[in-house]
Amino acid sequence: MSNAAPRFDDDIAALLTLAIRDLEGVVLPAVPSSSAAFTGDIIVKLLRLIADRLATPDLVDDEIAATRDVARALGLTLDKNATTNVDDVQTPLGEAARRWIQSGADLPWPTVLKAAESREKRQQGGVSRSLTESFAEAGAGGAKSRQGAAGDPKRLTVEALQRILDARGSAKSARVTSLKEIGSGSQKTIFLATFDDAEKTQWVLRQDKNFSSFGLTVADEVPYLAQLTGADIPAPKALWLHPADQDVHAFYANEPIPGSANFVEWSQSEHAEEIAAQIATVMARLHAIPKWSETRRGPHLPGAHGDTPRDRVAHMRQYWDAIGARPVALIDACFAWCEQNAPAGFDREVPVHGDFAFHNIMVEDGRMTGLLDWEFAHFGDPHEDMDYIRPFMERMTSWRNFTDAYARAGGVRYQPKLGHWWGVLGMLRLAVGCHFNLEVIRGGRSDIDIRVANQGYLYAGQLLLDTARLIAAGPRD
Repeated sequence: MSNAAPRFDDDIAALLTLAIRDLEGVVLPAVPSSSAAFTGDIIVKLLRLIADRLATPDLVDDEIAATRDVARALGLTLDKNATTNVDDVQTPLGEAARRWIQSGADLPWPTVLKAAESREKRQQGGVSRSLTESFAEAGAGGAKSRQGAAGDPKRLTVEALQRILDARGSAKSARVTSLKEIGSGSQKTIFLATFDDAEKTQWVLRQDKNFSSFGLTVADEVPYLAQLTGADIPAPKALWLHPADQDVHAFYANEPIPGSANFVEWSQSEHAEEIAAQIATVMARLHAIPKWSETRRGPHLPGAHGDTPRDRVAHMRQYWDAIGARPVALIDACFAWCEQNAPAGFDREVPVHGDFAFHNIMVEDGRMTGLLDWEFAHFGDPHEDMDYIRPFMERMTSWRNFTDAYARAGGVRYQPKLGHWWGVLGMLRLAVGCHFNLEVIRGGRSDIDIRVANQGYLYAGQLLLDTARLIAAGPRD
């Protein structure tokens, strides 16, 4: 991919191309349909983004001024006209930040954050939110359909599923009567299949998308789930896996898990403290499972492989460098901080979920019933999961209550410095993944799910800003 800095208008044009494609390919032919609400919602947001951006032209000047302040704070002399486009100075700023951190000095974080916030406001039309705020907003609208991309020829259909079942020689004589999409994330699409037997049997099918920012697949997820058998972890029980072939993306089937993923509702319910303790117990049980052979897991997730924490940073850095994205000084600074402050080794290496957060937790009648979406699962430090869930958990109970419940269930005692470092690395992983999504749509690819494209544009800057905010805030008890 080219490192030429795209103009803001070019980014919007790329997103609008995808939005218009789905308007023509999904909404208009299918109205009324379950996909219309979600696709229409994204189109409205994009149009509103353009309107907000046009109404705030001074945001570019604010970002330029803030970038010059960072350069001065780092002792970097810039040409007088160098920051008319701040993308042009990302490489020298990143190199200066890395040298600063490697010298043992703290970056001037207030100045750096001001520039990052100015950049995010400019990109988001005057709005600069945190990741948890964005998730809360998304959760509140969880009842809307989450339909995926139009035109993906390898998405499951009733006919394709029936052909696969027939070819498997399935003992199930019932026929597939419906296949409804019930979820769509960054890595896979989730369907509910219903059969015409007397029990109206239902299966949940989790299928790869035609694009994954981390190259992940359910084919890696299934053997990991098999290792959880007998551990009292409410994870999906894979019934069978269909590997990718010339007709469909890989998918696996599991029985439905009861409950709701509407965390805005259950995290504020009268059962909140009890649910928080249950989540802590499930996390402790996961971290108590002995490590098994890593050959059963694919090598794809950035930052999930290496003998030391510093090796994990190098693994993630290799992923970032391979993207060929335009330079981002703040990403370089965050990588340098992770390298400089990496723990010497692992006190304990355990199975971790990798995306242990409210949007992947099912609850029914005040009881945690499911922990979903295991595509980020790998072996690592227990603090990876602990600090990942922290910003969500603190909306539900006190952090001390959660860590005490985790320790009572057999988990390690929370160490703020370790939790802080692993929390930064986990947030940085999400940031570079979303930047990859952004680079893909800039490169002109038009067949990806509009949700994935929207994540790239909406979350890339937010996640990077949250990473920098975490570093600047330092460890918390």
